[in-house]
Amino acid sequence: MPSPTTTFLAGVAVALTGNMATNAIDPPDSWTWWPWAVWTAVALLVGGSLWIEVARRRATVATKPDDVVTDLLAPIERVWAREAVRREVTRPAPVLVHWSSTGRLAAGRPAVLGDPSAGGWQDFPLSGATDTLNTEIVAAFRGLPRRQLVVLGEPGAGKSVFALLLTLGLIRTRADGEPLPVLISVNGWHPADPIEDFLARRLAEDQRAALARHGDPLAVARRLVEQNRVLPLLDGLDELPTPAIGSALRALDEYASAGRPLVVTCRVREYEKAGHILTTAAVVELAPVTADAAVAYLSYPESARDRWEPVFARLRRADRADPLVRTLSTPLMVSLARTAYQSPGTSPAELLTLQSRPVIAGRLMDAFLTAAYPGAKQRRWLSCLAYHLYTAGTRDLRWWQFDPGMLTARPDRARRSVVIVAALIAALLAGTLAAVAGLVVHWAAVTAALIVAVAASGRLRRLWPADHPPTEFSPVGDGHPHPFRTGFLSGVLTGFITTRWTAALIGGLICGALLAAWFAWRKDTVHPRPIAHTIVSGAVFAAVATAVGSPPALVGGTAAALYGSTAALCGGGWSRVRYRLTHVRLAVRGRLPWRLTSFLADAHRRGVLRRPGAVYQFRHVLLQDRLAGSVRRDDLEIRAGAGNIPAVRTLAEDLVERGETALAVEVLARAGRADVRSADRLAGLLVELGRLDQLRDRADRGDVSASRALADRLVARGDLGELRERAAAGDPAAHARVLALMAEHGDADGLLAAVADGDPSAALHLADLHVAAGRRDDAIALLEGMDGDWAVGRRLADLRREAGDIDGAVAILRGLAHGGDGLASAQLADLYVRQDRISELWTAATTGDPYAGDRLSRHLFERKNLDGLRTLAAKGVASASARRADLLVLAGDVTELMPLAIAGDGAAARGAARVLADRGETGTAIALLHALTDVRDSGVALLLAELLARQGEIDEAIAILRPRAEDGDEKAAEVLAELQRTDQE
Repeated sequence: MPSPTTTFLAGVAVALTGNMATNAIDPPDSWTWWPWAVWTAVALLVGGSLWIEVARRRATVATKPDDVVTDLLAPIERVWAREAVRREVTRPAPVLVHWSSTGRLAAGRPAVLGDPSAGGWQDFPLSGATDTLNTEIVAAFRGLPRRQLVVLGEPGAGKSVFALLLTLGLIRTRADGEPLPVLISVNGWHPADPIEDFLARRLAEDQRAALARHGDPLAVARRLVEQNRVLPLLDGLDELPTPAIGSALRALDEYASAGRPLVVTCRVREYEKAGHILTTAAVVELAPVTADAAVAYLSYPESARDRWEPVFARLRRADRADPLVRTLSTPLMVSLARTAYQSPGTSPAELLTLQSRPVIAGRLMDAFLTAAYPGAKQRRWLSCLAYHLYTAGTRDLRWWQFDPGMLTARPDRARRSVVIVAALIAALLAGTLAAVAGLVVHWAAVTAALIVAVAASGRLRRLWPADHPPTEFSPVGDGHPHPFRTGFLSGVLTGFITTRWTAALIGGLICGALLAAWFAWRKDTVHPRPIAHTIVSGAVFAAVATAVGSPPALVGGTAAALYGSTAALCGGGWSRVRYRLTHVRLAVRGRLPWRLTSFLADAHRRGVLRRPGAVYQFRHVLLQDRLAGSVRRDDLEIRAGAGNIPAVRTLAEDLVERGETALAVEVLARAGRADVRSADRLAGLLVELGRLDQLRDRADRGDVSASRALADRLVARGDLGELRERAAAGDPAAHARVLALMAEHGDADGLLAAVADGDPSAALHLADLHVAAGRRDDAIALLEGMDGDWAVGRRLADLRREAGDIDGAVAILRGLAHGGDGLASAQLADLYVRQDRISELWTAATTGDPYAGDRLSRHLFERKNLDGLRTLAAKGVASASARRADLLVLAGDVTELMPLAIAGDGAAARGAARVLADRGETGTAIALLHALTDVRDSGVALLLAELLARQGEIDEAIAILRPRAEDGDEKAAEVLAELQRTDQE
């Protein structure tokens, strides 16, 4: 049966044809365009109907799973065979790597083999070595009853190559009925999503052409996964963020518990930290490359052997602790070394002069890149791509993830600028076309700009989902857009542009009703494609225009353009526009090539990139990180130059780590005195460099941090003369140090002279000397004579409390607190608690003293007084709300937390989310934070990012954290760096 959409389109076509045959509507003779317009509409309707039906039939083709698997074997084998050649894996043979059962935490041999008497792995280990077909591991894998395997290794140990060779070996020796080996990089998986969905999605993405011959690629892929016709080899579990690895292993264990085969590769450290194992999977670990294996691999081609002899001699005689031996103990570095020094003009002996493993590894990666691309321009392009992947927190190069704010001084402004530029271009094009067609130019321009703005906001993305997931640059707007309202408002805009209000309003009502009916019928499971939306809306408006005597071509064409462009831009078109504008900016600045696709293919051919499926990745994450480092510094310099304080701090610390302290001083000097931390760090570096003249200059200009550092340095050097001179000249830090020295040396006379001049700091030091000598009353008398200084008042209150005059201490602190001294308020609140004068603390807390409110809340929390916290929170004390939430979290009482959260209590929302997450309901906790709280709140944002990362929703977590980190939130920056981090050890 044809679909309802086809039936409707065909009905409109028949009606128009009938009108032409019967002349039911007789247009004026001057309408010479009428027949052409009608027959064009009929052709479009018929063509659209046929296109929809062909697409439906292709999506429902019934094919036997065995036939699909057979069709997929050849393209998968061809892809990975070529990949092996490009990575120098099989020319002439892979690096010899031994593997054996691990001694780390793993499933026991009886559980893996299903035999209680099977013994242990130490007595009967799996073991072998790699070869071109990976014969030994293929045989060992097929010998496992459940065919479940985990492969462990250090960074660069050859886990990905091991998985590649296993994939080829399984395909080339596959027996009828065995599942299809599919090697997939796991870094794009969010463990919150079922692994089956991820496998189907990646299989459909990587083998779209082959699967399309059997129906809709995703539907066919889902059937293969559901029917256990796929053997997933999941490479790089360690590339998931650390919080998500444990969840991923639990999800994989659940998948494997149904007896389904799988292979997983992971770094040793991440596997051990995850705290979970696959309960029925064997675990093998890759051993370091031996010196003999490295020599054998580097001896090809034979023409390069003589140049390698000095290195070979070192490898043969050195022990395992030698930096060169350690560096060349991984297949990655051995492979890079062979490629880097293949040219006759290169000298591998230069490696003998390098003294540490990181330096040798860095040199090998640089030499490899230079061998692949001698020109600096291409390496600059690769560095930009690597930095894009670093900031996106992924390894897959996907065009829609390019950040419009990357490598700009003010990223947020750059992202907004892309929207503005696109809107202006759209307005110009629409206005020009409107002028040619005789439409209202200004309304056409405004409408075009409005469509761009709506598409950029993501508000209508739920109506027309794109074929790629949302990002922070192409979000899904909050709430659900109303289909009828969308359709009708588009009709109103058509009326403004054409001035044919009757046709526009009726057409808008009909299209709005059709759109609403579609979503009510399909329940959001199937969405109309932009082309179908264009055809239907154009046909509806043309038919209405015909009926009411308006020009159908004019009204129908305008409506088709408006509805179609809205659907196209909101359904993924905006992502392409945003990417193109970002690409143009980076290409103009020389950061990316103009022909990016061609460059990626070329880098793949040269072995710099790999292509595990439909996406490109760098050959290894260590290489990616090496390239990203230089651009990261460029980005920091750009933002630091614009006055971004977090960038200034980060860049300065990076420079210090590199030993470029002088440059760090220049960077920190840009921040001036606006940032205390930067000023303190600058002063410290100036002291380290011995630049006392520069330190003096900054101190003379009022830099407090420089004054303190200089005073400390003068004391350390014993230059008390200059210290006293600076104190006499009014330097507060020098004066404070002089007084401190007097106190240290017991110079009571000198302090007394300063007290006589009205110096409260001297009075405090002299009072401390009196107390140390047992003369507390003298100290009290001294301080009572120094009226007006808050620090003196607080010390006097302390002394009175120590002397037993509690009321006197309270009176002093109350006076200071009423005068605005916050430290006195906090001191008074502590005194109330210490003296058990809780009623007075209640009075202060409920009359607006935030320090009293915080101390009382803490006191009630320590005593588990939930009723007291409820009462205090009801009186508007914010800290009481937070403490109440903390108590409810300890009790696990989500029942009381939820209503508070719904009422807008952020602390309660965070607490409820914590309780839900601890119960394993992390998805519900995330939904709660999204729905009930403002992510501008630091605590909410950090908790939401933490939970998203735990679920594997890394892109969304990064989207929440990045703007906070760019605004100087240090905790957000720390968590963001952890999510983006890739282990470089």
